[in-house]
Amino acid sequence: NAPLDNTNQNGYIIVHFHVNCNGKVGNFGLIQMTRDYQPTLFSEKLIAHLIHKVSKLNDWPSTQTIEDWLRYKDVHAFLMFKLEGGKIIDLCP
Repeated sequence: NAPLDNTNQNGYIIVHFHVNCNGKVGNFGLIQMTRDYQPTLFSEKLIAHLIHKVSKLNDWPSTQTIEDWLRYKDVHAFLMFKLEGGKIIDLCP
């Protein structure tokens, strides 16, 4: 149910974020690029929708480790959305 991007561009939107030891998502980052890997901008409405949806995801595997020396239990993750003609056609974890 993502809104169409009104720029009708082909490219990628990468939403990257942290998942903490409690399975909570935060610390978002964003990369927007063309198919030629050049910086671009997609519609604010689409970006807001994607970040909102990603922030609601909550079924993450545990980030706990048996390694006592590993101080940080958070993980960095990303989702890459592939757009064609302003429409999301693929999702790559």
